[in-house]
Amino acid sequence: MCGPFNEPGVVGTFAALLLIADQFNLRKIGNLILLVAGVLSFSLAFFILCAGYVVFCAITEKRKDLLAMIMVGLFLLVYLLPYLRSVNPVVDELAARFEISGKGLAGDNRTNRAYDAFFAVYMQTEERWLGLGTGVNDRFGATLSYKDLIIDYGLVGFACLMLGLLLLPMAGKWGERKCIYFVLLFLISIYQRPNVMTLSYLALLFGGVEYIFARSMEMSDAEASVPLWLSEQPAGLPFSGLKE
Repeated sequence: MCGPFNEPGVVGTFAALLLIADQFNLRKIGNLILLVAGVLSFSLAFFILCAGYVVFCAITEKRKDLLAMIMVGLFLLVYLLPYLRSVNPVVDELAARFEISGKGLAGDNRTNRAYDAFFAVYMQTEERWLGLGTGVNDRFGATLSYKDLIIDYGLVGFACLMLGLLLLPMAGKWGERKCIYFVLLFLISIYQRPNVMTLSYLALLFGGVEYIFARSMEMSDAEASVPLWLSEQPAGLPFSGLKE
């Protein structure tokens, strides 16, 4: 209920993942609200996660036409939108986040120069393997990056965390592609949202996977309940197996 009043990055991340879990079923009024909230949050994470889900679906379902449209759309978004200026400052602000310079994507504003310099030096030390402990990042102010986890827990701890978030929710569900998409996109969101070891994020991860898997099982059961004589009829011969 209070989600739209949260920090824009939180709104964008949660809105995108909730929409992905429900496969963008816009017939539900709640999903329409999530879509509007995500767009109006101007969160770069929202657009990237949504685009990533569409790309995953297009690749695995071999929709070359859809994939081509996505690539053209991304090209226009990245290379043309930032250079278009309108009379609407809100549109200008959103477009500016997609600008690409020598420092990378303008919308990637999760760290600062002092933090990046410290991280570069840190990665050359032996402490990079096991980390420096929690709280070290506080000296740089508000930073939200996957690098926070590497500084706190080291490369070993970061790898264990990522593997745990991948393997635990997917136990017994590797046959469902949509569950894999959801977990992978959740892990991608850690790039700019590292504080995932909280009840809200874990509920989103495990609950989203269980919801997707339960819906896939319901669809499988519904297909299995179709009579065999109705599901295996040759084309052009409807009900040919029906006896008087």
